Amino acid sequence: MSNRRTYDVDYKKTLVSLYENGHSVKTLSEEHGIAEQTIYRC
Repeated sequence: MSNRRTYDVDYKKTLVSLYENGHSVKTLSEEHGIAEQTIYRC
């Protein structure tokens, strides 16, 4: 069994949109409790 979380498409789009609008990956990571590497993969 995997401990890997899955995120729905809408959530990923929201993160990408926030990033494109100037939020740093570090900030998004801290605010959403997601590893920075996970955000880079969105």
